[in-house]
Amino acid sequence: MSPRRPPLDFDGKIPASKSMFNRAAVIRSFEERVEVRGRSSCDDVRRLEEALRVMGTGASLDCGEGGTVFRFLTARASRIPGRHELACGPSLFARPHDGLFDALAPLGIRVSSDRARRVVVVEGRGWRDPGRPVRVSRDVSSQFASAVLLSAWDLPFSLTLEAGQDGPSEPYLSMTLEMLRRAGMEWRRSGTILSVPPMQHPAAGTRLRLEPDLSSAFALAALAAVAGRARIHQFPAESLQPDAAFVGILLRMGAPVCRDRNGVLEVRSPAGGVRALEGIDVDLGRSPDLFPVLAVLASFASGPSRLAGAPHLAHKESDRIRKTAELVALVGREATVLPDGLRIEEGEPRFGAERAYDPAGDHRLAMAAHVAAAAGAPIEILHKEVVDKSFPEYWPIVLGGGLAETTFLAGQRGVGKSSLLRRLLVAARDRGIALHALDLDGEIERREGVPIPDLFEAGGEARFRALERRTLEAVLDEFAAARRRGEPAAIALGAGFEAFDLPVFRSPLTRVIWVRRRTDDDGRIFLDRPRLDASATPLAEFRSRARDRGARFRAIADRELVLREGLPETAGSERDLLLLGRARLGAWLTMPPSALVRPAGIAQYWEARRDWGIERVELRDDLLPPDRMLAARDGIPDERLVVSFRVPGAPVPRDLDPPIEVDWALELGPPPEGLRPTIASLHERLPGESLRSALDRLVETAPAGTPRLKAAPEVRDFAELAAGDAWQRRDPHRRSFLPRSPDGRWSWYRLRQKGRQAMGFVRDGGDAGPVGAPDQPTLLEWLDERPGLSRFGAVLGDPVAASRSPALHLAWALSRGASYYAIRVAETEFDEAIAVLEQLGLGFASVTAPLKRAALRLVGASASPLAAEAGAVNTLLREGREAAWTGENTDVPGLAAGVEEWKRAEAIPDLAALRIALWGGGGTLEAMRRAFPGAVAFSARTGQPRDGSLASGPWDVVVWAVPRSRAGACVAPGPELGPRLVFDLDYREDSPGREFALTCGARYFSGLHFLERQAALQQRFWSLHER
Repeated sequence: MSPRRPPLDFDGKIPASKSMFNRAAVIRSFEERVEVRGRSSCDDVRRLEEALRVMGTGASLDCGEGGTVFRFLTARASRIPGRHELACGPSLFARPHDGLFDALAPLGIRVSSDRARRVVVVEGRGWRDPGRPVRVSRDVSSQFASAVLLSAWDLPFSLTLEAGQDGPSEPYLSMTLEMLRRAGMEWRRSGTILSVPPMQHPAAGTRLRLEPDLSSAFALAALAAVAGRARIHQFPAESLQPDAAFVGILLRMGAPVCRDRNGVLEVRSPAGGVRALEGIDVDLGRSPDLFPVLAVLASFASGPSRLAGAPHLAHKESDRIRKTAELVALVGREATVLPDGLRIEEGEPRFGAERAYDPAGDHRLAMAAHVAAAAGAPIEILHKEVVDKSFPEYWPIVLGGGLAETTFLAGQRGVGKSSLLRRLLVAARDRGIALHALDLDGEIERREGVPIPDLFEAGGEARFRALERRTLEAVLDEFAAARRRGEPAAIALGAGFEAFDLPVFRSPLTRVIWVRRRTDDDGRIFLDRPRLDASATPLAEFRSRARDRGARFRAIADRELVLREGLPETAGSERDLLLLGRARLGAWLTMPPSALVRPAGIAQYWEARRDWGIERVELRDDLLPPDRMLAARDGIPDERLVVSFRVPGAPVPRDLDPPIEVDWALELGPPPEGLRPTIASLHERLPGESLRSALDRLVETAPAGTPRLKAAPEVRDFAELAAGDAWQRRDPHRRSFLPRSPDGRWSWYRLRQKGRQAMGFVRDGGDAGPVGAPDQPTLLEWLDERPGLSRFGAVLGDPVAASRSPALHLAWALSRGASYYAIRVAETEFDEAIAVLEQLGLGFASVTAPLKRAALRLVGASASPLAAEAGAVNTLLREGREAAWTGENTDVPGLAAGVEEWKRAEAIPDLAALRIALWGGGGTLEAMRRAFPGAVAFSARTGQPRDGSLASGPWDVVVWAVPRSRAGACVAPGPELGPRLVFDLDYREDSPGREFALTCGARYFSGLHFLERQAALQQRFWSLHER
């Protein structure tokens, strides 16, 4: 990490103590009804849990480099008769463990080592009565005694340990004893003698509440003392962890530290910066894990420092004393290695040339090196991922929600990665951020001097993928110096990129953003990109590859971003979100199961969103298993949590106290005794039940005193939407109405409700599954919505999901104090929909297929002469709540303008000289005839000329007017039409007109130009008729 990153600004929870969790896990292995309150996702914990799960099955028990894991597991496995193999990492295998093995021998356990395989074998028939006290050395570690004690449950004999004098880490033995006492063990201690009576068993139902990991907390506190602020929640007033001593140490050094009545410990950088800290002389015998980070902090303080009392640090994951001295030397301070620690001599930091630092697999040294870098030392930290051993959340917390060291934009073909990259680069420059932005495909073309299609044609896809990999490796090497200066990089990847196995994608300082659009699943047809499967149609090729690529993106992505269709170049919300990780959301999010897949998933999820202005994060028991629900609760501040119950008979935690909100589904019946929901919700109707009756039932059967009511039923039509809206408005502070549909047709209504009701859920990803329901607005849609506007416009039609009208009209509408939505209206429900939308505030509309003739009937005599002559209205305006609708047809002049632009682009002086066929048309047919006089109109349903003539090809121009939604009911034209040019009235990327042009080898002109011209005319019409 670079010193030029923004100062730390942390305000949240730290994962549970690794030391306490490991002890609790062993206790729970004897009694599964012991509840462990608190979670850790660190590597040691995951290895221990997995080993305890498979213990006794004959499987090898993988300990990695975890000394605690190995020692606790050795003793625990020895309780089970048989042979057990414990696999060790090289550093762990070399560490001293004889004290534990010697203690197990009198209990009938044989321990041997296989050096070639780095395996320790534990054999025995379970513990036998030693008949005398068992001596356990604490000269090297207190973990030997802790390991034996933690496995001393259910013994048929009394066990006496002679634990020796206080040794290293004595407080950790006290932690073990206290946790055993809380679990029900009645041990006795007299001097160095510890006795455990026979037949002790963990008390069922015991709750072991774990403290936050204070060793990890110290790393963040030290970063805050360097530059910034850390607010650590749930900091214990009295801790079992000896590392709580860091609070007093920081105070002695002069750092501003305070703990408020709510248990929040706040650490800030002193007014004079890190150099205002004073050196310290401290004995770390009881808290040796503080050593590396404290030594670095002392290196920047004024005056000498001495850290002593921890000779056993030479036997940790590394020789921690000497490796810390090496780090202090990189800071430019002179350090003397002592038998039990380090002395930092008088002087000031003197930075030399940039140097790489290898923490030698030691997690605490990696964090200490980052503190040094944050304070200005020119250090490149190697193997940053080693922090996963104890604190995998460290890098996500440090990164926050803005740009990572390297940010990759991945996504399907044509989604807009390159244009997004350009927008980010401009925004970064405006904000003074030295962002290095690169489009990988463009870089390949630059280096090779050959267009991408030619590279595919010359060497095939496999060769191109190898080139793609080599180019990215070269780019990353070239960016290395910039990264060390703290200048982030953003790289747009090609859709088919496969080299996600490169080391950069395993770096904790890399972020992959899956860029998506709602139309990804529809497919796209390209005229200027290489075909990879000529045996399939262009659309089938895209969809087939998109499925595989989507699975790849889902597996690698840290976050998803759903772009708006036709997003303007000036979208400020996306810039703040991606560059700075900040937003003013004011909405609720549902945590997806995917947030829990990675070890630091919860921290990555929350820290990336912490500054979004989220109201609540919902944890649903039908999406997250109980243990992961607990983990999520431990990672997110209580005041931002809502726990939602959906599963009948599921266990209900006992400690869901304010400020945590509780959502109880009405479908589950009455809540259990003692649970006081703050939200009562309705999702399903009873058989034959009307929506009004269901809403009344929610009001009548909600638990007494429930502050909020949430109705989220499936809504079938506009009449039901009106009923739900009226229900919500009768008590807007208490009631929230969140209509659902299979296809997301009510997303616009939920967007309109922003600021009108207490609850609004936003889709934080691209999938419309159980988490991101299709009716939830996307993140960028919600951020762009201005709450409280009473009037709105809309594009009305079926389908409208891919419409670009909202992107074209939203800015204009906002300038008039209105919003603009895409609303699906079927032809059969047009009259009902208009009546409801009028009441909700619809004031103006763009009308698309198949509603243009229905719109003409609506306006009647108020239609313009042009609209009446064309037989279609595509532009509606209602000048007041009681006023009648007026209508216009902007297709005719808009298409005429588009044709003129096309003629100029193609250098066509006179259309009369061309043979032109009009294919399809519907509500735009009259506009097409006016724009192309003399053209022959074909019925797309029959494939025959509408006038009954025998006109046939080849044609110079085919004007295409059959959208994808109607293609299935139409005849597919053959190549005998033979056009040189295809003028497509459809602008969608899956348009059959694109496919036809590709098949015929014709030049193509998109209907987007036509759309933009007629949209400008619509705004002119609305403006001229405004009162």
